[in-house]
Amino acid sequence: MRFMHPTRAGLLVDRVTGTVFGSIGELDQEYLDGVASNLVGRRIGVLDVDLDLLAEHTRVLRRSDFVGVPSRYPSALFDLAFITPVAVHAQDLAFALRSASELIEDVRLFDVYVGAGLPSNTRSLAYAVRVGSAERTLSESDVAALRDELIATGGRFGAQLR
Repeated sequence: MRFMHPTRAGLLVDRVTGTVFGSIGELDQEYLDGVASNLVGRRIGVLDVDLDLLAEHTRVLRRSDFVGVPSRYPSALFDLAFITPVAVHAQDLAFALRSASELIEDVRLFDVYVGAGLPSNTRSLAYAVRVGSAERTLSESDVAALRDELIATGGRFGAQLR
């Protein structure tokens, strides 16, 4: 990633195995200016994927191609807002929340707040959470236990319930 912009580039990583299989980002303007005069002031994006590595199913995992049958039982919806250190990536926290239980159907970030009322070097991340079961309707205590489990999961990232 030597020719990439320092803040507009990243690695493509399989979250389960940790395998880096590519990079994506914008080329650094100083590099572009030195390569071709007709590219001065242009922004160019690059996607680099190792297709051989991507084809190795043990290193880069795939989701099932089969679609699950929707549950006949209702889902429960609730929101969780966490105060997190700025260094915590919102998608890393969302992935951890989604992986906390098989009953978690969806976790979606819907708000990011930085400003008054929060300690320095922190931000508020708010997630909409949908939980459910294919076998039964979840009770209020089931949903409360899942909520507590998600709060504990957030705590492992240094996040506190807002």
